Amino acid sequence: PRVFGDIITSAFTFRSVSGGIIGFSVREAVRFGVMRGIFSNEAGCGTSPTAHASADNNNPHSQGCYGIVEVIFDTIILCTLTAVVMLIADYKYDLIPWLTDSDAAAVTLDAIKALGGELCCRLIKFSIVLFAYATIIAQIYYGTIAIGYITDKKAPRMIYYFLSVFCAVVGSVISSRVMWISTDIILGIMTALNCVVIILLRRDLS
Repeated sequence: PRVFGDIITSAFTFRSVSGGIIGFSVREAVRFGVMRGIFSNEAGCGTSPTAHASADNNNPHSQGCYGIVEVIFDTIILCTLTAVVMLIADYKYDLIPWLTDSDAAAVTLDAIKALGGELCCRLIKFSIVLFAYATIIAQIYYGTIAIGYITDKKAPRMIYYFLSVFCAVVGSVISSRVMWISTDIILGIMTALNCVVIILLRRDLS
């Protein structure tokens, strides 16, 4: 209860409201809130329909409901639970110095380790490895399908495979700050293009 109380009251402090009025807080909220939300659930990017269209399901309605549930579970439930874990760890162990300073993934793992122990931390690390591996496969599949709509030639697909592996390697060694900035730019471009196309095709989709 204290965590949720602090989240709500902090959102409506004079500093937050005044910052929102001058636009700075709004800008930061849009950048970090919306972009991280898009990063976690891919809503609006135009990628998830490829996965849903490939599902073995005879009912488009039920498959569409899965897409809605994914966003709710992933962003609203899991992201809220992550924030709660971090704040409880801060309250219990006074971990503010590292909460305000370092890589978000490392901070989250430290919070989980502080509350759940080394075993929980290792399980989360293992799940991150599986998630990263599944993400690489999924993104390569999305790109392959997209290229297939443009050309049937093999060369573009091979170039795409090479670039995908190259980006995976580069992404694992660059700094987290550069990685997040690059991710924001790429996802922003994808989402903007997808929204423009949806608007242009709105009559065909209705």
